[in-house]
Amino acid sequence: MNIKILIDDFAYSLSQDAGVIFVGSGISAPSGLPTWSDLLKPLAGSLGIDLKPYDDLPTITQFVINANGNNRGPLIHAIKKERLIKNLPLNLYHESLQKTKIKTIWTTNFDTLLEDTFRGFIQDVKTHDDAISRSVSSHQIEIIKVHGCIATSPHKDLVVSLEDYEDFFINRPATAERLRSDLLRNSFLFIGYSYGDPNIRNIIVEARRLANQATRQHYMIQKTEKDPELSIRQQNWVLDLRRVGISCVLINDYDELDFALRTIALKSRGKTLFVTGGHELDLSNAADFERALAAIPDLILLDGQSEGVSRSIISSFTEECLRTRQDVRSRIRLFPNPYAIKSEFNNDPRLLPELKKWRTPLLRETQIMVIFPGSMGTEAEFEIARNMGCDIIPVPLAEGDFPSELIKDDHIKKNLDTKIPGYIESARDFKVTPEIFKRSIMEILGQ
Repeated sequence: MNIKILIDDFAYSLSQDAGVIFVGSGISAPSGLPTWSDLLKPLAGSLGIDLKPYDDLPTITQFVINANGNNRGPLIHAIKKERLIKNLPLNLYHESLQKTKIKTIWTTNFDTLLEDTFRGFIQDVKTHDDAISRSVSSHQIEIIKVHGCIATSPHKDLVVSLEDYEDFFINRPATAERLRSDLLRNSFLFIGYSYGDPNIRNIIVEARRLANQATRQHYMIQKTEKDPELSIRQQNWVLDLRRVGISCVLINDYDELDFALRTIALKSRGKTLFVTGGHELDLSNAADFERALAAIPDLILLDGQSEGVSRSIISSFTEECLRTRQDVRSRIRLFPNPYAIKSEFNNDPRLLPELKKWRTPLLRETQIMVIFPGSMGTEAEFEIARNMGCDIIPVPLAEGDFPSELIKDDHIKKNLDTKIPGYIESARDFKVTPEIFKRSIMEILGQ
């Protein structure tokens, strides 16, 4: 399997709400956190042990605890001392995760960077068995910290030692059962793990137990080991992972991981499109645009309950779907809009913060955003779409309107020139016909 197939396959699983990401310590490392090996080195050194790359770290951790009279305190203090509970900057990997259409993230990390990543979203963070059965609504982000949390878990609940790994499924039966269920029902993508990473040991054991029960396909991305001996071990481990349903793609550098996560984030939203524009804008040929959209296979239109051009296009899209006997329920997805309550709210700047709050979930599920002329509400939606990494298609209608300014934006121009060659020229001359519009969207969707 190559990285492109992995991206497409896993992104599709996410778009169908059947994808889960499992995050390892490698995702936190660029934010300045030490590796588990780095944390253990001074403690192991006090026992006369010089850590090697292939050492079994849970066993070494057990030695450290044993040497302190079965007292975990010094070890936990060392972890906290290394800034695991202090504010740390998010990195590019976290930014991509934030933009991904995902409902559940599993992690073996102790730190709170994932909670920081989804700050502003409604989170349900689960760190112990009692929380596992708690139900989660469709708009929440569920973070399952399978080894506990350095900020909130009691010392005894942190999974760090050999004994903790050995007794994991005994001490956390509800977590183990949830893991089994998710492995059977969803495709997992494991990121941030290296060859022989002990943190993933229990998960692979469960995958092995379930391998003959028609589990979903699971995926892993790892950086190729450069050391000759470790490289041989890694290659054999990758072959063994296939036996338990995990396809592992090896990459040469972390830029490839960054690219993969950014691409997955956008594709995870499925073939979704959101149209925005002014509430007073009357697009005379809206029906022609929407007939063009309705002809794109599997395209899903996101309805933000806005008036003006958006409402015209949604109405025409619905009529065309009904006329051609398509299932409207599968082609339109509804999102609430506080501006829609009263028409006088449309131009009230005091409601912009509320609009942004309600529009963030919508644009986090949007792959393509089409922008017709509009004012402050349209501009606010554009800001969110840019932050969420949406593909943005401006449709200018006159010189000086908002979309005509956007086609001069270097980032948008570069993206359009790469994905839709020739579109900028048509937009600049106000010649974006429904046919050009349709073709442009299909090129971005790869159809």
